[in-house]
Amino acid sequence: MLRVVAKAVLWLLGWRLVGEIPAHRRAVVIGYPHTSNFDFPMMLLLSWALDSRFHWVGKVELFEGPLGWLFRALNGIPIHRNSRTDTTTQLAQRFEQDQELLLAIAPSGTRKAGRHWRSGFYHIAVAAKVPILVGFIDFGSRSGGIACTIEPCGDILA
Repeated sequence: MLRVVAKAVLWLLGWRLVGEIPAHRRAVVIGYPHTSNFDFPMMLLLSWALDSRFHWVGKVELFEGPLGWLFRALNGIPIHRNSRTDTTTQLAQRFEQDQELLLAIAPSGTRKAGRHWRSGFYHIAVAAKVPILVGFIDFGSRSGGIACTIEPCGDILA
């Protein structure tokens, strides 16, 4: 039902869905560019329209406040940034626990234009032994979805 509603909302907004989620439901999904606060609700709509439930990462404090229940309901994963275990390890362990996990990450790490992407998404995919799905949200063409799949080889420069 959520898929039908999400597709209807995208249609009403004049958006076009591109690509599909591969059959294996474990991957790191990178979203680029991350330029607007509207990226988050659009990411949710697109993931629901793709019949998927993207998970996302937030600092643990977000999940402790009055909106914590909402962030958990929207598949947020709290990360302890002060932990002895680094974020990459925490998320790789999460992949070990879950049979289905599509983890959405913005590789730019910010909503500002940058010179390069941060590499955490790649290290998470390598540690978890999962592919990387390249997602996009293009407000200019009103389209979004999955562009391609990358199998990380362990050589980040390649």
